[in-house]
Amino acid sequence: MINWPKPTAQVEPYVLALGPEKAVEFLLEFGGAKMTFPRSPGPSSELVQFLGMPDATALCAQMNFAPTDVPNAKLWLAHALAARGLSKERIARKLHVSRVWVRGSLKRLPTGAPRPPEPLPLFPKL
Repeated sequence: MINWPKPTAQVEPYVLALGPEKAVEFLLEFGGAKMTFPRSPGPSSELVQFLGMPDATALCAQMNFAPTDVPNAKLWLAHALAARGLSKERIARKLHVSRVWVRGSLKRLPTGAPRPPEPLPLFPKL
């Protein structure tokens, strides 16, 4: 079982509608694009062609049938692809970024929040 990273606020609607696996594929394909999420997607729409009718309908409902810019979500995608077991080099190629960027990104939380500090010892060594 894959331990998926917690979705960011931008990614959460896609994960709720599609599940993390399909959300990753959707964001890799459409990230950065402006999309319209109609009340009833047509069978020939790019959305239905990529996701299938049930998932396209669920995503449209989750997105409140409004046009929106699909996020690139590269930080979350880097963590999700690492959770799948992809190497840093493979992640860099999929996201069109450098291996150095991937290495640094995997040290941060997917939300971009800093890690909590280590707790102070109860009895410090003198």
